Amino acid sequence: MISSRFVLSALLVIALFTQAGCGDAGDGNGSPSPSAGSAGVEVDLARRLQTQGLEKNPQYWPVVTPLINEPLALLQMDQQLLQGTSATIVARRYESSLVELVRRANIARAFVYVSSDLACTSSPFGGGVAADTVIVIDGKMLDLMADVANGLAMRESGRLSLTIPQVVDLAAAQQMSFSRFCTTTNPLAFPDARLSSQEFNRSVEMFTQFLGGVFFHEFGHTWNWHSLFKLRENAFVPGGGFSSYTSAVEDNADLIAGVLSAKAGHDPALVKMSFDLMAFSYFYRRSPGSYSFNNTTSWQSQYSQTSPNYSSLAARKSLLDAGFSGWQRR
Repeated sequence: MISSRFVLSALLVIALFTQAGCGDAGDGNGSPSPSAGSAGVEVDLARRLQTQGLEKNPQYWPVVTPLINEPLALLQMDQQLLQGTSATIVARRYESSLVELVRRANIARAFVYVSSDLACTSSPFGGGVAADTVIVIDGKMLDLMADVANGLAMRESGRLSLTIPQVVDLAAAQQMSFSRFCTTTNPLAFPDARLSSQEFNRSVEMFTQFLGGVFFHEFGHTWNWHSLFKLRENAFVPGGGFSSYTSAVEDNADLIAGVLSAKAGHDPALVKMSFDLMAFSYFYRRSPGSYSFNNTTSWQSQYSQTSPNYSSLAARKSLLDAGFSGWQRR
C-alpha cells in the first residue's frame, strides 16, 4: 500500500512538471503575470529568467517546498557530486569565461567547478553534471572547445583553409588522445601563440559562447529544481542517480539554455555548435581517431535519439531556437 506521503510527493511532482511547462508564468517573483500561459512555454520561461540576480526559480513556492528529509537529501546530492569529482577539480580553470557568463545572464550565484576530465570520476557523463546547487563541467571537453575556437578564429580571418570538421577533428586528435586522458591541456592543434590579438579575442568570445551552451543547460537543472524532481521520482522508481534525468527534464534544461543564451546576447549558431561538440566529444572518446565531426553533423546522427535521457540533436537545437524566440517575444 502506498503511503500518504508518497501520494503527496506524486502530486507535487505533477505540479512541478506542470508549472515547468505551462500554467501561470509569474513575474519572476512568484506573482501571476496578467498574460501568463497565453504566449507559450518558452515565453513564460523567458519572463521568469529575465529577472536580475537569478537564483532558484521562485515560481514553485510553496508547491515545491522541500518536505521533511528532502533538504538533507538535496544537500547530500551536492556532497556526493563534489566527493565524486573533487580529485579532478582544477581551481580557476576557465574562471574568467564563467564569471563573464554569470554577468551576462545576471545570475546571482552559481556553484560551478571544472573537472580536468569527468571520464576519470565517479560521474562520467557528457558535458557536465548538476546536483541541487552544484555544477561540475567536463574540462576535457572544454579543452577541445578552446582548441576548436582558436582554429575557427584563424579560419574566419582567412589564415586557415581547413573546413570546420577538419578543425574539430584535428583538435580532438590532440586533446582527446589516450595519452591526455585525465589531464588538462591548453590548445595544441591551434596554439594561442599562433593567433593574432584580434584572432585571440575572437576565439575567447567563441569559446565563451560554447561554454555558455553547456553552463546554461546545467544551470537550468539547478534553477528549475530538477534534482528535487528526480528525488521524488526515485521514491517510486529507485536507482538512476541524481544525474540521470528524463528526456523531458533535459528538454526543459535545453529550453532554459536557449533563453539564457539569448539573454546573454549570444549567437544561436555557436550555441548549437556547442551541443554538437558535446555529442562529438562523448562519442569520440569511446573510439579516438575513428570518429569524425562529420559523423556528428550527419543527418542520421542529428535525427537519431541515441540516449533515452536526451532528445535527438535536431530536437535539442529546436529547443534552443525556441528559447531564443521566447526571449525575443517576452
